[in-house]
Amino acid sequence: MASFAGMANARLGVKNIVKDDSYLGAIRVFMDKNHSDPDSVAPLSARGIKAIYVKNGSGGALTKGLGVVMKSGALNQVGGLHSANGRCDGIIDPFLTGTVADGDYFWLIIEGPIDVEVGSGDLTVNSVVQTLASGKFGTGTAGTNPIGHSGISEEAGVNNGVARVLFNNPFGINK
Repeated sequence: MASFAGMANARLGVKNIVKDDSYLGAIRVFMDKNHSDPDSVAPLSARGIKAIYVKNGSGGALTKGLGVVMKSGALNQVGGLHSANGRCDGIIDPFLTGTVADGDYFWLIIEGPIDVEVGSGDLTVNSVVQTLASGKFGTGTAGTNPIGHSGISEEAGVNNGVARVLFNNPFGINK
């Protein structure tokens, strides 16, 4: 069994910190900072990034910054990408390099300020963030398709780009 120290020293941007199913479901709040640089200490905001330790059980590789849903019957495993106007349980850690292979362990962002992949709906500043096809996000309209509402955008983003959002899907599995 892996040691608790492995989880205590965990950070975003790293896969397979502990390869042990007994740690699945662990929740941690990280400082909102540039996690791509392990030496970075300067916060980007006073908000925390809430994450849950999960396993990729989708049967395929996953890409950082995309939204996902949990696997039916295995709520600590990712089942696949979210659908258009569908529930989003979390965002794949955007600080990772490369893809998340099937069976990899990683942090799934479930709440807080984070970069997401933008789809054809683009994103405008201070707009409702809506789930689009293929795990991406775009601008939504308040009051329509509320299940897919996943927070508020903090910056603008264009198709196939990245934008910072304040992620919070009230219909997500971990709410």
